[in-house]
Amino acid sequence: MKVIKKNLVFLLAVILIFSTIVTGKVYADDDPKPTKITKLNYSKRTVKKGNDFEIKAYTKPWDCDDDYLVWTIKNQDIVKFEDSDHTGDDMDFVALKKGTTTITCTIKGTNISKSCTVTVKNKKKKAKIVVDDTHMDVDKGEWDDIEARLTGGSYKNRKLTYKVHNKKIIKVKRGKVYGKRVGRTKITIRAKANKKIKKVVYVRVENDD
Repeated sequence: MKVIKKNLVFLLAVILIFSTIVTGKVYADDDPKPTKITKLNYSKRTVKKGNDFEIKAYTKPWDCDDDYLVWTIKNQDIVKFEDSDHTGDDMDFVALKKGTTTITCTIKGTNISKSCTVTVKNKKKKAKIVVDDTHMDVDKGEWDDIEARLTGGSYKNRKLTYKVHNKKIIKVKRGKVYGKRVGRTKITIRAKANKKIKKVVYVRVENDD
């Protein structure tokens, strides 16, 4: 009976030692807690409304457990998280509306943090020439407004030029077309700020019944 007890004690001791060794080894292999956030890949960033974007944190040690890194947004009406997990060494965001907010990465349980100021701007619409109708019917001897305008873009000069392809049929002055004689022709409208921006309007001149 004593022999059995001794063997049992010995076996328990071996199990305890083995368990300690294994536990110690696992602990040694655990990623360390970050001690410092050296920087974010952006300190300031401008993004367009509706776009996704990412911000990354760099830490010491570089191979730390990134679950200790927690992200916050000052104003989530302007920018929101892409998903519900707010921890990690990089984070994805979505720009919601025009404005400025601050995104901060903090080491959990500390006051150590780095921040990025994010400015969201509205997307600029591509510049184009808009007309009410690309096919106009004009009475002979009458004036009609082409109603062309340059929309979108950031050009300060919004003026347009008008090229008549058959001046015997119509003439154009200050955005208005005059029917000279019965027939068909077209007008090519271009933006003065950028000649590549154009619109073609087809004109038919008829007798006034």
